[in-house]
Amino acid sequence: MKIFKAKDSSERRMRFRSSVKLVRAAVLLVLATTANAQSPVPDTNVRATPASSSPVLKICEPDIHASCPGDKNGRELMRCLRSNTDKLSPACRDALPKKKIPANPSP
Repeated sequence: MKIFKAKDSSERRMRFRSSVKLVRAAVLLVLATTANAQSPVPDTNVRATPASSSPVLKICEPDIHASCPGDKNGRELMRCLRSNTDKLSPACRDALPKKKIPANPSP
């Protein structure tokens, strides 16, 4: 391996700058590679939409927006609908499952 000694300060500066550019390029390459390799984080605050498989959600969508604001889904959303049955449309009331959801689910 041959080691070059710089003859003057301008040559040393030039070699240093080219080394810095090479290191920057290597760091950018590594960062770009690892950024692409990461899997996307799933969004856990997605609210159920009418496109969901539940017909209750499709029928009760306007009632959900009016009576149960916020990011509720699943059991929490059903509890909210049940506690607001007097505010729900007749179609939504009829679409709700007849089985009551327990207030404190067992683990």
